[in-house]
Amino acid sequence: MASSQTVKVDEARRTIVFRDGQRLELSNVTAFNSSGTMLRLWSDEGFFMISPARINYHQIQYAPRQDEADDMAKAAMTEAEADILADFISRMPVMETEDKTRVYSEGPFKGCPLAG
Repeated sequence: MASSQTVKVDEARRTIVFRDGQRLELSNVTAFNSSGTMLRLWSDEGFFMISPARINYHQIQYAPRQDEADDMAKAAMTEAEADILADFISRMPVMETEDKTRVYSEGPFKGCPLAG
């Protein structure tokens, strides 16, 4: 994709937080273009041109397509299933490597470092 193209998106909400702490709340963002020196955004609130140098960060909540939302709902774990998985993982044997990294010593995560 060329850097000068406008990218079509389907974002339910986008919050832009500026370096000075101000926030810009946008809904239904449909496109953005980051070519040149300005970021351009199209949303329900209108068209915005923003200097990227002023931006601290973006928070984006995209709007999944209905088939995507259905797939995510089918794949979602129940709280009980998540508890069972967490309990299973917490009981897995752990060892410390020479460089003091803690890794799982057996099972499906053998050799994988512990998170956190």
